[in-house]
Amino acid sequence: MVENFYNINNSINLLIKKFKKTYEIGWIEKKTSHCGEFGNNLEILLGKENNDLQVPDFDGIELKTKKENSLNEYITLFNCAPWGNNFFEIKRLQEKYGYPDSTMKNYKILNTEAFSNYKKKVGNRYYFELKVDRNLKKIILLIFDNNKNLIDNSTYWPFEILQQKLFCKLKYLAIIKVIQKYINKKQYYRYSSLHIFKLKDFEMFLDTIERGKIKILFKIGVFKSGKRIGQIHDRGTAFQISINNIHLIYDKIY
Repeated sequence: MVENFYNINNSINLLIKKFKKTYEIGWIEKKTSHCGEFGNNLEILLGKENNDLQVPDFDGIELKTKKENSLNEYITLFNCAPWGNNFFEIKRLQEKYGYPDSTMKNYKILNTEAFSNYKKKVGNRYYFELKVDRNLKKIILLIFDNNKNLIDNSTYWPFEILQQKLFCKLKYLAIIKVIQKYINKKQYYRYSSLHIFKLKDFEMFLDTIERGKIKILFKIGVFKSGKRIGQIHDRGTAFQISINNIHLIYDKIY
């Protein structure tokens, strides 16, 4: 549990104090075209650079940056590779249910999403849907053919693994809003507001998946150049929720 490793009240107060100093910096010139710059620079300003992806960014609090007014934008809670009968389950899904890359048509990719409340079309031949199975304690990926007959249910995510990811890294979550503007054709941004949340419980997380408010996003491509050209490029399997649904699994505490 997060509270066993951190004095979370002290962490919250320290984050608020440091954020206020970051806010007072004002406008910062954007150096790259990537949105990842917002989060990377924030950690530097807060003095909490951390490359260990298994622990929260700031003394027990996970940090997420999002553009202001991005209510319908999804945030990634965590990445979790699926389990199955194969050691490398992602590769099996890519090879069996993927579809041709737009430019390298001899290679398959699988960039798609799955929800629990409807069947999502994948390529031209399959549908994906999620099932929360409380008896087996798994979230199962159901795969259907074009006639919507179930053909595969061997891919899954164990509840135990998902609980570990949530409660070790995401028990406390801070969302920092970012606003942007242009000055003399240069892009600038500033950190505008801080919102801190506490996770409700794992059952609410499962309920939210069942309601279709949390999706699983597959990001499986191929390398298009270099020594690994043609090889699988797995950019993670993400559990995502939109900003305007964050209240379904979190209580706001600041």
